[in-house]
Amino acid sequence: MYDWLRTLASLIGERDRVPTDRPIDGVDASSFLLGTSETTGRDNVIYFGSDAQVMSVKWGMMKVVFRYSESTSDPIIKPQWPYLRPDRPPEREWDLIGKSLQGAWVVGPVAQRLGALQQSMARYQNIAPGQEFTGYA
Repeated sequence: MYDWLRTLASLIGERDRVPTDRPIDGVDASSFLLGTSETTGRDNVIYFGSDAQVMSVKWGMMKVVFRYSESTSDPIIKPQWPYLRPDRPPEREWDLIGKSLQGAWVVGPVAQRLGALQQSMARYQNIAPGQEFTGYA
């Protein structure tokens, strides 16, 4: 979802029309869609809950789950420690950190990506609904 603006602009030859006066999330994944690249160029995806707080981060083939819900109508659960799991079947088991600490190193790179997101959001605050964008200092 984050990548569609840059990707579609590239596919229709309008890459230069993507605004440069503000940060635009996303990478150009057109090479991946056209089959000339084996990757999209994105190494992580951050998932947010309905309360706009981070739920989990997928990095490579692993997912670190900070909060989860069993269904859309169930409450959000925050475990004492993040869950770590492979993001591909058949190993979709929860809590690999609880079973073996060998995979806990994944939390470090995920924390770096969350830190970068927080720095970006502090520098480039979201524009409130109805607020005019006057640029960033």
